[in-house]
Amino acid sequence: VNLPLTGSPGVEGRSGGPNGNFTVSCTFTNALRTVGGANIVSGTGSVAASGIDPNDPHNYIVNLTGVTNEQTITVTLTSVTDVQGGSSAVLSVPMGTLLGDVNGDGFVNAGDIARTKSESGNSVTSSNFGADVNANGAINAADIALVRSQSGTGVGK
Repeated sequence: VNLPLTGSPGVEGRSGGPNGNFTVSCTFTNALRTVGGANIVSGTGSVAASGIDPNDPHNYIVNLTGVTNEQTITVTLTSVTDVQGGSSAVLSVPMGTLLGDVNGDGFVNAGDIARTKSESGNSVTSSNFGADVNANGAINAADIALVRSQSGTGVGK
């Protein structure tokens, strides 16, 4: 799910499991030298762990827990510096969480149900992963039922 720094936030429509666990990967043009840390400054949830990706220093990985449904949270990174000498005191990354929002429009409705139905039985790929709403590696009747159960919900964008 793309999480732009400006404009409407991206919406994660998949389940974070019983503990509301999500991973946010922030990708930078230049390799990172240091990041002071990560915090949630709005919304419900907390940072469980964070750090520069040891396999690719262009990425900063933030593991979240306790993230609730139907909200927009804002994750901030502080004291970011890259290997080219660039720096930012604070970077804010907004993210919507709305279980069943397969198309990422901020609402769960017939469009999300239809998209999930159309992907049912297909292998999970980079283009249809959002239809695997329960994030178990398969798109099937359980995902359709979960999206239907959330129909009518929304998150402000």
